[in-house]
Amino acid sequence: MSRSRNNTSRNNRSTRSRFLFTIAEVSLFALVPFLAYLGFTTLLDTRTGTFVADPIEGEPGWRALVDPTPVTAVVEVENDRITGLTVITQPAGDGKGGAVVLVPGTLLVDGTPLTALDPQGAAQLLGNAMRLQIAEVLVLDEEGWFSVLDSTAYEIDVPDPIPNDADGVLVPVGPNQIDARLTPAFLGRLVAGNDPLALIFRRRLYWESLLTEPPAPSDHPFSELLQTVGAGQSRIYDFPLEKTEIIGPEANLVPDEVSVEFLVREIVPFPAGAGPGDRPQVRLIDRTGEADLYALAAALGRSGIEVLEIGNAWVYDDGPTELVVPIGADTAGITRLSELVGADTVQAADTELNDSLTLLVGRDIILPAN
Repeated sequence: MSRSRNNTSRNNRSTRSRFLFTIAEVSLFALVPFLAYLGFTTLLDTRTGTFVADPIEGEPGWRALVDPTPVTAVVEVENDRITGLTVITQPAGDGKGGAVVLVPGTLLVDGTPLTALDPQGAAQLLGNAMRLQIAEVLVLDEEGWFSVLDSTAYEIDVPDPIPNDADGVLVPVGPNQIDARLTPAFLGRLVAGNDPLALIFRRRLYWESLLTEPPAPSDHPFSELLQTVGAGQSRIYDFPLEKTEIIGPEANLVPDEVSVEFLVREIVPFPAGAGPGDRPQVRLIDRTGEADLYALAAALGRSGIEVLEIGNAWVYDDGPTELVVPIGADTAGITRLSELVGADTVQAADTELNDSLTLLVGRDIILPAN
């Protein structure tokens, strides 16, 4: 009786084993199309074996994030009111030097003047207008200028009178010593009815003095930035503007969108968008083992593309240059990027970064001309 039960048990186990094997075999056949698709992603994702250390530059699988160019907004304030903003970028490889962009406080962005907002809100709205991520916002009010300048004063040939609080003149036309006490008024006050663009010219004179001879270092965060930018080659730009008469003579300045983008590409080597969809985001993966990813990243950055990452494929297959496009990616960004580098597009349901494009760099890559 016992032997019969054992034989029955063996037969049952054998039947179950054959059944499970059959199910597994059928499942594998069903997975063939899926596995064929996954073969494409091998270049991006597959790791074989166990790695005891991360790959180093030049090896298969090496990756490096690309940090955006530092962008700071300095918000000039007098009597709790914004009078102007200054955007500073630091594109120099050694961290010294940079670009300074003078923005009028009366600039209208989507119908809102920057002067009507708090410093953080004004910087965010300006970043939106430039389609540029502003990483840091520094506020320079009366107290801030004293912290930065201390006893430093600059002799400036004042081009127009600066009014006081009682319909008089605080600073007359001609050479004057502009110290911390006078700086907020020098940067922000106009005689009633004067063109707001006259204020930009006066601010340019002041920023030229700051960059030519920065004051002694202090514990204010702007002091360190000023020392860094002033220590190298720097250039001052006026924010590209158009005039509109819809609002009135004191608030009739709007961004010249085309010229703003050209300026961003000139002074921001590696831009990041202020919000989703502002700039095509791409990571660059070399599939040849010989691509100059740094040169390609720099060329794309100068074209206004946001480069997130550079790296090598886990398998060098010497395939053509292809743009891997996740489902739902922005069509305009795809077209522009593919035309820049001469890439065909390949759609993939999933990549490591679902919201970004991946450029598989082949030997036929076209380096964008700037």
